[in-house]
Amino acid sequence: MTTATTKRTAVSSPGKVLLTGGYLVLDRKYTGLVFALDARIHVLVRDVEGGDGGGGRGVGDGANGGGNVEEDGRGNLDGAGNDTTTRIEVKSPQFQGAVWRYRVKGLGNGRGVEVDEVREGNERRGSAPTKPSTAPRNPFVQTALTYALNYTTIVLSSHSQPPSKLKPTSITILADNAYYSAPHPSSTSDTTSHHSNADAKPADDPTPSQPPYQHAQKPQPKYAQTRTEKDPQRFTNFNIPLSRAHKTGLGSSAALVTSLIAGILSHHLPTATFTLPQTNEPSPSTSTPSHPSARKDPSTLKRSKEILHNLAQTAHSAAQGKIGSGFDIASAVYGSCTYRRFSPSVLSNIPEPGEMNFATALREVVEAPASGGEPMESAGQLLEDDDAEADKDEAEGGSNEPGALWDQSIQTSAAKMPKGLRLVMCDVDAGSATPGMVRKVLIWRERNRAYADDLWDALQAVNDAFAEELAVGLDDDDEGGEELHRHPLRENFSQMQTLLTHMSAAADVPVLPPSQANLLEALTTDERMKDTVVGGVVPGAGGFDAVALVVKDTDSGAEGGESATSRLERYLDAEWNGVGAGAGAAEEGQRMVVRPLDVREDERGGCLREGAESVMYGGWI
Repeated sequence: MTTATTKRTAVSSPGKVLLTGGYLVLDRKYTGLVFALDARIHVLVRDVEGGDGGGGRGVGDGANGGGNVEEDGRGNLDGAGNDTTTRIEVKSPQFQGAVWRYRVKGLGNGRGVEVDEVREGNERRGSAPTKPSTAPRNPFVQTALTYALNYTTIVLSSHSQPPSKLKPTSITILADNAYYSAPHPSSTSDTTSHHSNADAKPADDPTPSQPPYQHAQKPQPKYAQTRTEKDPQRFTNFNIPLSRAHKTGLGSSAALVTSLIAGILSHHLPTATFTLPQTNEPSPSTSTPSHPSARKDPSTLKRSKEILHNLAQTAHSAAQGKIGSGFDIASAVYGSCTYRRFSPSVLSNIPEPGEMNFATALREVVEAPASGGEPMESAGQLLEDDDAEADKDEAEGGSNEPGALWDQSIQTSAAKMPKGLRLVMCDVDAGSATPGMVRKVLIWRERNRAYADDLWDALQAVNDAFAEELAVGLDDDDEGGEELHRHPLRENFSQMQTLLTHMSAAADVPVLPPSQANLLEALTTDERMKDTVVGGVVPGAGGFDAVALVVKDTDSGAEGGESATSRLERYLDAEWNGVGAGAGAAEEGQRMVVRPLDVREDERGGCLREGAESVMYGGWI
């Protein structure tokens, strides 16, 4: 029997980099500056009809996006969460066997719905058999589905009588290429575990640590190529299991959770209840946007972003097992912003999924207003690495009262990369890993409170000055880079590095390791680069695995014939990426491989509705 697709929905959310505010953002007293990146996680949701109704056929293996979502005889899930069942298949076709299959069952009695993964051994649970998942369990996928579907069903039950029914659904996840990279052929490091992000490969993962692929992040000419919405090559088939992929630390778990939840809510809820800003990409058959944002009610758009933010923060915290500071979710929803974290007590009164009144309590928290009635997209600042933040399940300076209103502060207007400057993210393979950095820093802070608070206050002051200078940018007539030599941003970067070096020494934690400090110094003092690189930081929680640079934004067609990013790549290859090259091998004879990523600051504005029929998705569905 053929599959009939009745409805398709596509959304995307950006990755992130915490440029300033690492560690500080865990405390509500402080803020940080987070930039959304133009590497996005895309989610496509589609209804699937024509299942065989009696079971057995299931869906395809997911490798090429084919197959039928099979029903169990009843097929649709009652929006009221009554005792009915439907099926959901989630696949990430860029990776081998990355398919997860779930039964979604209404529990009744106010308990919402249960999202039960089909694994080997429970295929025949329920009224019909189905094929099991073919990938290891993914708590971010399952938790996002659980929270999104519980919220969706309880909202639908209050909007329609009889309640709407959720049909069997197929969900496709696609990641822009910059989220993954290949290890250097001669690197001896465990390249799948040296990043400390929350969704990285677990330490006990038995899969090999060196993926047999080269990351397709080097289009020719690199960086000069403009990424367009009609680029069919933007999603690489990595042809390895997901567990063997090397992540570049751009915040994939937060972008994934946000996109999954946004996709489900956009697909199932009425547009008068939930709607997102729409990409301006025309559909293939018309010259006008398929879903023009101009016809959408601004108040609904604003409220939808608030609901998405609150629900994604709740689900992401549940998937991590701890309440993080939330900067990565904030940037996935709103885009580049300044951010002050919410009080963890906001989430204190939500029962566990499946418990009595879970769905009702979830809705109450998600739809709770901001404290003081202020708009949620207001003023504030941000945070640090999404896995590092999970090491801290409570923060100071917030309300300790149960059921507190949402009190985070998010300001998008203050987080802009000015004309003449751009971000460059570099993936660093230094052969080192330091687990538990955040926990160690926080323990040090508790034991040395007065000194630590003075140091953090000084960092906040420097970070604030940096944000003010960043807004100024460069003079239009600075052709020769003379202004760059004396620009206040360079001094701001230097002050940050000095304070972070003090923190590293005091806490005995490599927040700013000497190898990274040497690299950043070389990039701003070497005659070949000092007219190009303004400065840089080790973003988020610090460590060995990344650097973020602010550089002069020059096109490949500018005088000299070479873009700033191409010049940077050539310099790194010559001075840092060869055996014994440059100062990169200075620490204990250890080599250091630095690779610029094909990613920069995002200007599209957080989570968006995409054109579901876009050619960029061709061949993946």
